[in-house]
Formats: sequence, C-alpha cells, structure tokens
Amino acid sequence: MAHDRGYGSEMKLRQNQIWQKDENYIRIVHRDTLSVVYKPFTAATVNEKVPHQRATKKDFCRMLKGFVLIDALPDSLKPLENEEAQPVENEEALEPVLAEN
Repeated sequence: MAHDRGYGSEMKLRQNQIWQKDENYIRIVHRDTLSVVYKPFTAATVNEKVPHQRATKKDFCRMLKGFVLIDALPDSLKPLENEEAQPVENEEALEPVLAEN
C-alpha cells in the first residue's frame, strides 16, 4: 500500500523506508540530524552492490519529489539477505554542510 505524501503533509524519514517512483526505488539506510544515507536501485539492480549515497535532509527531500512511500517491496524485488554495507560516495561533499551548522 502506498502512502500519499502531497504538499502540506509532514514527511517523516525513517531508517529502512522504501520510496518508489515508477521503476525506481530508494531505501533509507541511515538517517541522522543533518543527512540521509540511502541506496537507489531498480528491479534490475536490487541485488547489486551499489555504493550508498549521502545527501543532506533538505536535498534528499527534494529528490523524493514524485516518489511515494511503500510498505514493502514486492517479493520479486526482495534483496538478498546478507547485504553488506557499502561505502558512501561523496563523503567529502557533505563536510562543508556539516561545518556550516
């Protein structure tokens, strides 16, 4: 079941949430005060070891425009069990944002 996240509704980001837009998915791996670590994937890449991405919460919320929160992945898209954590790309890009706050 998808949740409507239109303008005016409060968006609560939580770890392991899955957002969908067409055939694109985003899973929140970790969330802290200023940033979100996430894994973007499609049906074709769900089991690939894709490096996790990091974005500020503000940029992440902008990126989610058009995505809907889903309760769970369809069984055909369930990732393999022992998914290892992948290094975060663009770690340096976040440093100036953290230093400003």
